Amino acid sequence: MKSRVEHAYNKAKECLRECYSELGIYAGKMHFDDYWARDGFFASLGATAIGDYKISKKELLLFLSKQKENGQLPLRIGSELILPKLLKIWRSKENKTESVRYEIDRVYPNGMPKWPADQNSLFVIASEYYTRKSRDVEFARKNYEKIKKALDWNFTLDADSDLLIEEGYYSSWLDGIKKSGKIIYTEACHYYACKSFAQIAKALRKWKDYKKYSHLAEKIKQRINSLMWNGSYYTDWISSGGRKHEYFSTDGNILAIVFGIADEEKAGSIIGKLSELGLENGVPYRTNYPKYKWHQIDLLLYITGIPDYHNGMSWLWIGCAGILAKAIAGKKKNAMFLAEKVSEIIMKYGGTYEVYEKKSGSPVRRIFYRSEFPFAWAAGMFLYALKESGIKK
Repeated sequence: MKSRVEHAYNKAKECLRECYSELGIYAGKMHFDDYWARDGFFASLGATAIGDYKISKKELLLFLSKQKENGQLPLRIGSELILPKLLKIWRSKENKTESVRYEIDRVYPNGMPKWPADQNSLFVIASEYYTRKSRDVEFARKNYEKIKKALDWNFTLDADSDLLIEEGYYSSWLDGIKKSGKIIYTEACHYYACKSFAQIAKALRKWKDYKKYSHLAEKIKQRINSLMWNGSYYTDWISSGGRKHEYFSTDGNILAIVFGIADEEKAGSIIGKLSELGLENGVPYRTNYPKYKWHQIDLLLYITGIPDYHNGMSWLWIGCAGILAKAIAGKKKNAMFLAEKVSEIIMKYGGTYEVYEKKSGSPVRRIFYRSEFPFAWAAGMFLYALKESGIKK
């Protein structure tokens, strides 16, 4: 492995480990110094990949300890209020595990679901990866019914009984964008969670559940491909009335490759789109092409001076996932080139930041908002991608 990538790998380990705490993994160390489900579960993939099994297990057990009876896991454990922290006018000194948030941090129209839609999927995915890599089968055995309940909760979000999730505004990781209905990022996570749980059942020789959830995973995969593939890439989202919003969702399409939804031909088409749409330029990757319309952006992002947060800024974690996607698609040279590019960015700025400016490529630093640093999600995904792609042995 080239020395630049090796140096970045070590720097990413430092950044990730800075976010370790007594109970789990913080999303960051500035304004996101709480336990965010999606950030922590993605970050735990990196922790598990480098053999930091104890912290991954702590992260999983922390969220299990807050699981509702219906199976739902929290969006966040920590500060109740987020906006004052973002505006740097208040920092919480409360016990980081006393305040538990299950609903999203937004005002909703009546009748719109208020639940985040990806945290349970990511928990199941992280649980399977931890169990497999650490060989801690006892963790899976002891928590099997809770993990199963977490996955089954996903299906309560299936409003039209087609096995896919229907979600409300701001319910996935792009929580500043008004998407609703079936969203490719969420569906990709949902599919892989189902497949991951089937593997847990197999490891425990629970053959009935293995057969059931393997079958469900395959049906979900077929449904995604039949409904959301537009011939060139996966549709960003389909609203409840059936309208298809044909933006190119970088995160959703890359995860469709990583999670095995896209076959070789589809993967090649998606990777070709990254270059065709100019998404390979600058810090990899921006979240979408073309830009979302102004009225699709949450008011909070305008207030904090970052309306381009999910609509123009670059997120390094997506670039890290892209390394693995290209390797899986058989584009080994492209994967290595992207790994070197991400490594150069990590070393240039001294670690893994959350978001980067489109024009300058530097970490975001505006009047009311600075890019989180260190950012566990990006650090963890870089480590995970290098390990799973074989770039780092």
